[in-house]
Amino acid sequence: MCLAIPSQIIELNGDFAKVTLQESCFQVDISFLDNPQIGDWVIVHAGVALSIVDESELKEIQQLVEESLDEL
Repeated sequence: MCLAIPSQIIELNGDFAKVTLQESCFQVDISFLDNPQIGDWVIVHAGVALSIVDESELKEIQQLVEESLDEL
């Protein structure tokens, strides 16, 4: 099973961004996004940022992920 994970943009470089997830940083393709900004939260799957999420969506996703992990 694969998950799309919320990560925060910390650096922009053309069609790529450095994002952070907890204590890890990695580069993702942001070419599908409309005007991404540093500080935006994005949904990342397979190295591609698929969408920008707002704070309420972010909290809901984080809660769902935590609940899913608790069930493992």
